[in-house]
Amino acid sequence: MSFIIVSYYTIDTPYQNVANDHLIPSLKKLGKDIKHDVRGVPNLGSWQKNTSYKSQFIIEMMEYHKENIVFLDCDADILKYPKLFNEVPKEHNFACHILDRKAWYGMEFHESMSKELLSGTLFVRNNQESKAIVQEWAVTCKMAPQVWEQMILNLVLKKNNVKVYELPLSYCYIKSLPDGREPIVKCDDAIIVHNQVSRKFRNKVNPCQHTP
Repeated sequence: MSFIIVSYYTIDTPYQNVANDHLIPSLKKLGKDIKHDVRGVPNLGSWQKNTSYKSQFIIEMMEYHKENIVFLDCDADILKYPKLFNEVPKEHNFACHILDRKAWYGMEFHESMSKELLSGTLFVRNNQESKAIVQEWAVTCKMAPQVWEQMILNLVLKKNNVKVYELPLSYCYIKSLPDGREPIVKCDDAIIVHNQVSRKFRNKVNPCQHTP
């Protein structure tokens, strides 16, 4: 089964421009070689609520499309054709990068916090087993609205003993550290780069704000 890149941006917020500056033009450069569906969705009122919508959006995309789903945050740039999404072993329904926080941040972490699942690049095989997991992810996000959606996804996957295929860092390379410095870990062959614009805009999204 082939894959389709999906993403969303919140209408009338800075993220609309972000999608038009990053993900959408990078998809267009790849032309007909890559299927995609990037949509504008209503602003739910906060960065937290808008990001938690990711799980529900993926469910909708799994129902709408027949292909396997690859979700990308709208600030991502695809630099090369991501052929690995065609090669995820069939025994894996989910694929993402698991960040080595010690190497990435250059500091020690407790073993329980040494790894971090990143959902900015997320492969989901379009089948009933995956739909059930994504549905549980969505329900849990609604029950725990203050918890980061990728942390909830990690918990749901572990709870259900889902074996995740680990994508290399090149498929989810973050352009900078939280303080703006260049990453300690370099990646010269990046396929997908995340620009982390949420660090700039996450506190500028509210129901009354409209950005041209």
